[in-house]
Amino acid sequence: MRTNIWHQMIAARYKAIYLSYFNSYVRSMDRWLEGLLVVASSGAVAGWLVWTHLPWLWAAIIGLSQLVKVVKPYLPYLKEKDQLAASYVFYEKQHHAYERLWFSLENGRAEESAVFEEVQSLKDHGLEEIERTAHVKVPEWDFLVQKTEADWQEYLRTNHQTERHHE
Repeated sequence: MRTNIWHQMIAARYKAIYLSYFNSYVRSMDRWLEGLLVVASSGAVAGWLVWTHLPWLWAAIIGLSQLVKVVKPYLPYLKEKDQLAASYVFYEKQHHAYERLWFSLENGRAEESAVFEEVQSLKDHGLEEIERTAHVKVPEWDFLVQKTEADWQEYLRTNHQTERHHE
């Protein structure tokens, strides 16, 4: 039971960290695209003196903004950004719940049967989350995996002394 809880706890922490980074990346991309749309739709920007000397640049910005406006609702992950944020919160809560169970077992303050019931409940919630998010496939991008690995290892080192193996 302890090993199962340990693995569930650190897996939930890893997923929470990755989703936090992924969600930040998606929201940053969304802000940049929105910024482009705002700049292109501003009549004041169109009047800038620079555009009289570089009309092709203004035409390119307008064309790009129109393309973004049409394509943006179909861009992967942007339409699921609220779902991604909710998944991040879900895994943070899962991690916290498993960590609470872990510490209660470590300190001998938990009955095995109560812990078993709580683990089953957490697993049920995990299956509900998988079902709710089955349509969202989060890619594993190397640059985010590297950041996640570093944060995750730091978490394990500072909170659980990884040199101890909880088997």
